[in-house]
Amino acid sequence: MINWVLAATLTIGGSSLLTACSISDNSITPDTSALDQWQAGKTVTAKAVTAYGGIDKCFAAEPIPDGVWARMQGKTFKENPYIGRDDLRHVRALHWDYDNQMHVGEMVCNMQIADRLVTILRKLFDAKYPIQRMLLPDVYDADDETQILADRKRVV
Repeated sequence: MINWVLAATLTIGGSSLLTACSISDNSITPDTSALDQWQAGKTVTAKAVTAYGGIDKCFAAEPIPDGVWARMQGKTFKENPYIGRDDLRHVRALHWDYDNQMHVGEMVCNMQIADRLVTILRKLFDAKYPIQRMLLPDVYDADDETQILADRKRVV
């Protein structure tokens, strides 16, 4: 909470007047839970992003968190001899939708392109390029039909 008082003495026509101004900032702290828990698909405000630590903190490529890895099993990731968890990265990024709302987004990609992908997503964000959704296919049980229906519902 910010409290401040400003006092000044004004001299008008030989008489001194004491004036004072004060302000109390009782504003509510922005909700950063969608960012703290990286809840893809959630809408966030600029104030929440600032409270979270700034825009730069919202764009990253990191090892896949356990919770994301568990969701991927048997859906978008199946055991194979060619690629494993260590070869992949979880990309976190903000994006704008077609209604000019800011959202939390995520995707998984090969670690060899992860940093370049984060840079591209940041440039798209800065340009306010609209991306309707940036969710892992596992949200839809990796089912193409379910994803298509979710997109169609948005258009209608």
